[in-house]
This record gives sequence, C-alpha cells and structure tokens, in this order.
Amino acid sequence: MVREENGPAVPELARRMTLCSCELDPVRALAAVLLRMPAAGFPLGDILDDSGYAHRDAEAWAVLLRAAGALLRTPEKLVLFDLDGTLVDRDRAFRTWAGEFAAAHGLDNLS
Repeated sequence: MVREENGPAVPELARRMTLCSCELDPVRALAAVLLRMPAAGFPLGDILDDSGYAHRDAEAWAVLLRAAGALLRTPEKLVLFDLDGTLVDRDRAFRTWAGEFAAAHGLDNLS
C-alpha cells in the first residue's frame, strides 16, 4: 500500500509511465521520469526490472535509480500465460533458452 497523492493508501502497480518515439532509448526516457519523482515528494521504492538493461548500460538505468533510492527487484519467479503467441514469440524464446542451456551444460558441441 502506498500513499495516494490526494487520498488514502492504495495498492500500487504503476505511478508513472512514459511514451516516447522509437528513435529514443525508452529506458533512458523512463529513467528520467522516475528520477523526477523524489523531487515531487514521492521517493522511489521497489522497481521491478528484468536486469538485462542494467547489465548492458548500467549508467543509464541501475546506477541512476539506485543513487536516487530505488531498490531494483528482478522477479525470481514469473509465470506468463500467452496461449496464442500474441505477447511473446515462443519459438524464438525457446530456441534462445535451449541454446543457452546447451552451452551452459556443455551440450552445444554434441553433433
């Protein structure tokens, strides 16, 4: 539960969102929005992220948000039900996972 700007405590899923051109880096755009929150009186708390961007460009995301007080949380267990394949390319995701699994277990050179 979090304090609503002008009301009682409410469950919070998202407080800020951003929409930007595909010519801009959306993560940098969202980081800028989130970094303005503490100045507006809303301290950063837990932020769910997949950590992929943080590893690729930590200075643009993780370093900035942690310095502003955010606690970056990577979901350890996640269930996504996409029965018709509209949200995720399951074939590509499976091929990627299988390749990484095989490489991690020394199974990628068994031909």
